[in-house]
Amino acid sequence: MTIAVLKRDGICLELFEFKKHKKLPGYRKTLDSDLRTLGVKHFSFGVKDIKGAYTRLRHTRLCFATDMRPFDNGLRYFFVKDPDGILIEVMESK
Repeated sequence: MTIAVLKRDGICLELFEFKKHKKLPGYRKTLDSDLRTLGVKHFSFGVKDIKGAYTRLRHTRLCFATDMRPFDNGLRYFFVKDPDGILIEVMESK
Protein backbone atom coordinates (compact mmCIF):
# COMPACT_ATOMS: atom_id res chain seq x y z
CA MET A 1 0.00 0.00 0.00
CA THR A 2 1.14 3.55 -0.74
CA ILE A 3 -0.04 6.45 1.43
CA ALA A 4 0.14 10.10 0.38
CA VAL A 5 -0.26 12.68 3.14
CA LEU A 6 -1.16 16.20 2.02
CA LYS A 7 -1.00 19.04 4.56
CA ARG A 8 -1.85 22.70 4.10
CA ASP A 9 -3.31 25.43 6.28
CA GLY A 10 -4.03 23.06 9.18
CA ILE A 11 -5.83 20.48 7.02
CA CYS A 12 -4.47 16.96 6.60
CA LEU A 13 -5.66 14.57 3.89
CA GLU A 14 -4.48 10.98 3.62
CA LEU A 15 -4.92 9.09 0.35
CA PHE A 16 -4.38 5.33 0.07
CA GLU A 17 -3.45 3.27 -2.97
CA PHE A 18 -3.52 -0.51 -2.77
CA LYS A 19 -1.38 -2.49 -5.22
CA LYS A 20 -3.78 -5.46 -5.03
CA HIS A 21 -7.38 -4.32 -5.22
CA LYS A 22 -10.66 -5.10 -6.89
CA LYS A 23 -11.37 -3.18 -10.10
CA LEU A 24 -14.01 -0.47 -10.03
CA PRO A 25 -17.22 -1.98 -11.51
CA GLY A 26 -18.34 -0.50 -14.80
CA TYR A 27 -21.55 0.93 -13.35
CA ARG A 28 -19.45 2.99 -10.90
CA LYS A 29 -17.49 4.74 -13.63
CA THR A 30 -20.08 7.35 -14.56
CA LEU A 31 -21.10 10.19 -12.29
CA ASP A 32 -24.85 9.67 -12.43
CA SER A 33 -24.81 5.93 -11.72
CA ASP A 34 -22.08 6.13 -9.08
CA LEU A 35 -23.80 8.82 -7.02
CA ARG A 36 -26.89 6.60 -6.82
CA THR A 37 -24.83 3.73 -5.34
CA LEU A 38 -24.80 3.56 -1.55
CA GLY A 39 -21.48 3.69 0.25
CA VAL A 40 -18.42 5.88 0.40
CA LYS A 41 -17.47 6.72 -3.15
CA HIS A 42 -16.41 10.32 -3.27
CA PHE A 43 -15.58 13.25 -1.07
CA SER A 44 -15.80 16.96 -1.60
CA PHE A 45 -13.57 19.98 -1.09
CA GLY A 46 -15.11 23.40 -0.56
CA VAL A 47 -13.21 26.27 -2.16
CA LYS A 48 -13.89 30.00 -2.21
CA ASP A 49 -12.46 30.53 -5.72
CA ILE A 50 -14.10 27.77 -7.79
CA LYS A 51 -13.09 29.33 -11.11
CA GLY A 52 -9.45 29.54 -10.01
CA ALA A 53 -9.47 25.94 -8.75
CA TYR A 54 -11.05 24.75 -12.01
CA THR A 55 -8.47 26.61 -14.10
CA ARG A 56 -5.50 25.37 -12.02
CA LEU A 57 -6.69 21.75 -12.09
CA ARG A 58 -7.32 21.89 -15.86
CA HIS A 59 -3.55 22.39 -16.24
CA THR A 60 -2.84 19.05 -14.51
CA ARG A 61 -3.17 15.47 -15.70
CA LEU A 62 -6.35 14.91 -13.67
CA CYS A 63 -9.27 13.25 -15.40
CA PHE A 64 -12.34 15.50 -15.25
CA ALA A 65 -15.69 13.72 -14.75
CA THR A 66 -17.69 16.92 -15.37
CA ASP A 67 -17.26 20.49 -16.44
CA MET A 68 -18.22 23.17 -13.93
CA ARG A 69 -21.95 22.99 -13.15
CA PRO A 70 -24.32 25.08 -11.00
CA PHE A 71 -26.28 23.81 -8.01
CA ASP A 72 -29.89 24.99 -7.69
CA ASN A 73 -28.69 27.65 -5.21
CA GLY A 74 -26.29 29.15 -7.80
CA LEU A 75 -23.07 27.82 -6.28
CA ARG A 76 -20.92 25.83 -8.70
CA TYR A 77 -19.11 22.47 -8.59
CA PHE A 78 -17.17 20.01 -10.71
CA PHE A 79 -15.88 16.45 -10.35
CA VAL A 80 -12.46 14.98 -11.07
CA LYS A 81 -11.35 11.36 -10.68
CA ASP A 82 -8.38 9.99 -8.80
CA PRO A 83 -6.12 7.44 -10.56
CA ASP A 84 -8.48 4.62 -9.51
CA GLY A 85 -11.58 6.38 -10.84
CA ILE A 86 -12.93 7.53 -7.47
CA LEU A 87 -14.89 10.77 -7.73
CA ILE A 88 -13.61 13.92 -6.03
CA GLU A 89 -15.96 16.88 -5.94
CA VAL A 90 -14.75 20.46 -5.80
CA MET A 91 -17.55 22.81 -4.81
CA GLU A 92 -17.85 26.51 -4.31
CA SER A 93 -18.32 27.65 -0.73
CA LYS A 94 -19.19 31.11 0.45
